[in-house]
Amino acid sequence: RGFRVSAPTTTHPGMPTLSTPSRALFALALLLGVAAVADAQASTATEHTGFLIDILCWDRTNHVAIDGANLETEPEKHTVHCMADIQSCRDSGFAVLAEKAGGGGYEIKYRLDAAGNTNALAYLDALKAAEGGNRNNVKVTVSGDLASDAVTLRSASVKTPTDMKMDDKKGSAGRLSSGLALVVAAVCAFLTTFIL
Repeated sequence: RGFRVSAPTTTHPGMPTLSTPSRALFALALLLGVAAVADAQASTATEHTGFLIDILCWDRTNHVAIDGANLETEPEKHTVHCMADIQSCRDSGFAVLAEKAGGGGYEIKYRLDAAGNTNALAYLDALKAAEGGNRNNVKVTVSGDLASDAVTLRSASVKTPTDMKMDDKKGSAGRLSSGLALVVAAVCAFLTTFIL
């Protein structure tokens, strides 16, 4: 069969209908648009490994925590006791640090939302029960959806890193497979229109 261009016809006054090829092209464009949106949404899945800190201590003068650790230069000295036992620290929320681009210290990479803060507290409470409040060097891996502000991780899980390397990963494998599946579905829908 070849493509045939036909003038729009009306079945209802003022409402044109599309020819079969036009409907197929419209369906393909719609499905490709859905694939692009799904791809963009999947790309917000983020994982990062870094030092866990509480916001209250980070916001103190020169980022010196209540326990005396300078979070900008030596975040590994920040204790579980400070983050988990001091109520104002516990209530302030949590963030994960990353080394500054040119070196010379650390900065906040991601802040956790309410769900992530709850997970961070559960992690700290379990760590304290297992190893005591004097435990420091609290490096974690957080995984969650990156909010539009590019700083807040939504519903982040908090766990012990599988390696102690500071890294940052985006969910590219999931993004590729979901986007590819939608593109394949769009092509199949397009071809089916002409076969049936």
